[in-house]
Amino acid sequence: MNKKILLLIALVFISAGALIFYGLYQSSKNKELTASIALEVVPDGAKSTINGRGVREGTTKLKPGVAEIIISKKGFETIKQTVVLKDGEYRYFGFVLVSNSASTADWYDKHPEDAKRAENLSSQNYDKVSADDAQQTPFIMELPFVSSDERFRIDYGQGEAGDNRIIIYISANTQEARNEALLWIKSVGYDPSKLNIVYRPKN
Repeated sequence: MNKKILLLIALVFISAGALIFYGLYQSSKNKELTASIALEVVPDGAKSTINGRGVREGTTKLKPGVAEIIISKKGFETIKQTVVLKDGEYRYFGFVLVSNSASTADWYDKHPEDAKRAENLSSQNYDKVSADDAQQTPFIMELPFVSSDERFRIDYGQGEAGDNRIIIYISANTQEARNEALLWIKSVGYDPSKLNIVYRPKN
């Protein structure tokens, strides 16, 4: 048989083998990437990395485990966030960078598209936090509440910076009114001892 034909056949088999091997490798690799992170970032041109690897906005597939997200752009505060992903978990993050330089202080005024996206992301993040809070502490769906005689009021909020607990604020000016607030909490099916309650004067 002609040597050129034999060489061509050999090349075909080698190429086919390489393609099969690559396909199996990719399939095996994809099976490991069972978690994912979706990113939206403002302003335009910000650099995003996950575990030190540059990524674009949109969804990135990852192995389960620790993922460090870093969002940066010259003239803006860098955001760093570490999350732990479970097998099959999907997480969404919307980041809005804040200026830390005089050169970018009016960035959002001069870039209306970024300003609009920043507003939308901030609204989405607020809604997500509210939904997460409600899931963790269903009682907050009953709030705010003001007693019919206005002797007490019950609201909620988050703790100080670094404290992500849901705080239940009881505003009342007497111990009797505070006790009435606790009785009302019990009346709607919740145990006050399991809530993070802070008392404050009622205006």
